[in-house]
Amino acid sequence: SPWFSARFNCARNGAGTAFNLWELCSSPLTRGAPVNKEIYVRFMGRVSGRTSASLLRSLDGAMRNSVERVHLMISATGGSLFHALSLYNYLKGSPFETCTYNFGIVGSTAVVLYCAGSRRLSAPHARVLLSNADLPVRDYAVSDEKRLEEALQDIRLDSRRIARLIADTVGKPERSEER
Repeated sequence: SPWFSARFNCARNGAGTAFNLWELCSSPLTRGAPVNKEIYVRFMGRVSGRTSASLLRSLDGAMRNSVERVHLMISATGGSLFHALSLYNYLKGSPFETCTYNFGIVGSTAVVLYCAGSRRLSAPHARVLLSNADLPVRDYAVSDEKRLEEALQDIRLDSRRIARLIADTVGKPERSEER
């Protein structure tokens, strides 16, 4: 059976009401109940300032409550490399073990977040999409050749940074040819 089947099943409490197992595992952070040693946190959508701040609040709560293991369930389509790298470094430096799960799609910069897990698992029909880094036009007023060259250098640097991070995560040498 797939790794996620137990995570999606609903359990019943003493009163007979159904509740989601993820809510059960993460409720101590928000409801003041006895702390679990492991919690499950969902990260869905694009990697952005807003979604990163929400995840960081959950992770800060995990640290305050001495959680030993965080199971980060990811289905994200990419977004901000800045925020993805920040989350990656935060998770790698955290005192708890992080296990990451792809339960839908992990695309573009979300792959960086997925690589933060000491264990990385994927649902059988989940997808991983790799793409080159890009630079939103609004971040650069590309009005002359010099600024355009700087923007291109930033894109190349970010692409190499992502490739190096993935290569380090899977224990393989980084491929040198450019795509």
